[in-house]
Amino acid sequence: MGVDPNVIPYGSIVRIDGKSYIAQDTCSYTGNHIDILCESEARAAELGTHMAEVEIKED
Repeated sequence: MGVDPNVIPYGSIVRIDGKSYIAQDTCSYTGNHIDILCESEARAAELGTHMAEVEIKED
């Protein structure tokens, strides 16, 4: 999952729509934007973009 490390630290476990992801990449994401890796570009296009509640799991 790509994140802005100033918003979500690397290694954080994040829950989105009931699924857990690990913040481990950045690229050019800034602010409250997250990128979730899909199995293909076609699948990513099919899913599109949307807003969601994000929960960062605290230690």
